[in-house]
Amino acid sequence: MRIKKVSSILLCMIITLSSLGNWMNVYAKEDEKNTQDSVTVIACSDYQHPGGNTSGSTTVTNIISQIKAHGYDEADGFLAMGDYDYEYVETAEGIASLKNTVKGAYSELADDRMIFVQGNHDIAGAAGLSASGANDTNEYGVYVIHEDDFPMDGGTDEGVRKVAGELDDYLKAKADAGYEQPIFVVSHVPLHYSTRTRVDGVGKYAQYIFEVLNQRAAEGQTIIYMFGHNHNSWGYDDYLGTGSVYLTEGDELYVGKLGATSAVPTEYELHFTYMNAGYIGYNFSETQGADTTLTMTVFQIEDGLVTVER
Repeated sequence: MRIKKVSSILLCMIITLSSLGNWMNVYAKEDEKNTQDSVTVIACSDYQHPGGNTSGSTTVTNIISQIKAHGYDEADGFLAMGDYDYEYVETAEGIASLKNTVKGAYSELADDRMIFVQGNHDIAGAAGLSASGANDTNEYGVYVIHEDDFPMDGGTDEGVRKVAGELDDYLKAKADAGYEQPIFVVSHVPLHYSTRTRVDGVGKYAQYIFEVLNQRAAEGQTIIYMFGHNHNSWGYDDYLGTGSVYLTEGDELYVGKLGATSAVPTEYELHFTYMNAGYIGYNFSETQGADTTLTMTVFQIEDGLVTVER
């Protein structure tokens, strides 16, 4: 993945995460200009687990043990894409459990480097949720879009336009300041068109957010949009990979575009990286061939390269 311009390298490897089968992709794009110390950021989504926080913590501990086995002994940042409670009522408790589990493995991880996005299972304003908007570091940017602002039910035209406008203002300010580090735009809700869009309205106004991201990325900003939410695997993401969605510059993505009566699937060429963060609570499938592995994602930022491993 580039931090300024050009060619791409794709390597695919097979690994095993404890008892969970999994695959790992490593992507890198060259930059002749940007240099820095190595920074490691870990991401995931949907900590909610039918067995409660103890079961969720066990899964996360198992996955992190494999992350460490692959050489990531330290972490500089953590991003969680929402849904911390299976029952919709204990958001703060779920966040605290996930936070304690991750810090149990990475004790050096500072609280202000741990980002918790609101999902549709989460109570707005619950203790532990991060502030909306900019949560930047010197090494990478983070922009939080909570589910209350870009909701699972699609929201309103005016509401999502407002979110897109604020995001555009943020990205413009970063560009004007000469900020060349990668920027994570993190949300529980995906942007792509799916059965959820047609039936439930999920992402029916996503075009507004998508077009801001795509335009800013086309102008040279390194943007990674991460989402959660689709861990049930009922065919919502099959055409993208379901449990392991990863698309980057030059790939094509269907986004809902408003037509005469509703959002219709419209194909766009991507200029930014679009991916889910990796599901950790549970992943139930009624679709043959869907990827239902439980995963977390590791980003390593170093010398102008962003390496992505799942």
